[in-house]
Amino acid sequence: MADRYGIDVSRWQGDIQWAKVAQNKDFAIIRCTSGRSNALDSKFPANLRGALAQGLPVGVYRYGYATTVAAAKAEAAAVLDAIDGYDMLCGVWYDAEDASQRALPRATLTAIVKAFCEAVTAGGYPVGIYCNQDWYDNVLDTDALGKYPFWVARYGKNDGKMHTKPRVDGDLWGWQYTSRGRVSGISGNVDLDVMYAAYHDQPASRPTPGSGVTVDGSKTDYAQSFDKGYAGAYATTADLHLRAGAGTAKKSLTVLPKGTAARCYGYYTRQSDGTVWLYVVATVKGVKYTGFCSKRYLKRV
Repeated sequence: MADRYGIDVSRWQGDIQWAKVAQNKDFAIIRCTSGRSNALDSKFPANLRGALAQGLPVGVYRYGYATTVAAAKAEAAAVLDAIDGYDMLCGVWYDAEDASQRALPRATLTAIVKAFCEAVTAGGYPVGIYCNQDWYDNVLDTDALGKYPFWVARYGKNDGKMHTKPRVDGDLWGWQYTSRGRVSGISGNVDLDVMYAAYHDQPASRPTPGSGVTVDGSKTDYAQSFDKGYAGAYATTADLHLRAGAGTAKKSLTVLPKGTAARCYGYYTRQSDGTVWLYVVATVKGVKYTGFCSKRYLKRV
């Protein structure tokens, strides 16, 4: 298979013009959740919809903070919840590089990474490990984790070009070769990657486009604030409009029937009258929507 060239992105890349990106890149790996609170990356919904709308194969990554197996399982659960219904042809990646994890005993870190990977596998998605060359050589127990593919960062001069390819035992899934790439459609620097392995085979239990779930591509406003206290599972208490922004004047994307499950990751907008509108994800009749609901008509479950 010919090498494929792509990018990995997060909220730090701002608003991305995916139509331009797709003219020059073959795939995208998108930061899904972030921080110790497992909040959704604020640009994840827009980035995922934008990349998929251009036909780009996608994957996601989660920067790991877990220092216990229980925390790793919680990180995995948040990722699985966020990507439910979407195909991840480029996999789900555990980003192992945080100083808090480096300080752990190797056996503890191995158990943490395994716990995340096993949970993602059980959720029906291909999973792998992202790290830099130093972590591959000196921190991770790559023998114990050898069943998982590795995506390795090694920059050299870090001038936007390829220099020295990573050294790994066995096959190298992909190489992040710079953090200073430039791509049409993105303002500023972006990570550039080359993929050597074929796209992951789609598990039989998740037929395209994801167990019968399609994705609504409507443009929505961005939430203005974050409060992890709002994060969690909700149900609608009445037939409720899901809107493209905060307020009844905003376009209705769909009506969520009473009792519909919705997930908020902590993002919200508070109107001038004090009304809180939560930024939620919900599925109705096999279509996954992202938009705003008045908190008044949502109850915790």
